[in-house]
Amino acid sequence: GFLGSEHTLAHFRGAFFEPSVLVRMQRSGGAEETVVRRAEKTVERILSSHREPILEEDVERELLKIEERYSS
Repeated sequence: GFLGSEHTLAHFRGAFFEPSVLVRMQRSGGAEETVVRRAEKTVERILSSHREPILEEDVERELLKIEERYSS
């Protein structure tokens, strides 16, 4: 069966998704962060660390040629 197959046994431990924003714990009634606040922090972290990719000049020129060709 599925649960006893070698493939399942070899891969089941890594098959579970662990969300970074949602927490699978019961509420304790304390002052834990809300899902919205954790999501906001994640967005802030991603946006603050984002850097525009730098294209080589010849690649950028070629992309501009393609853009001009298809925009007219």
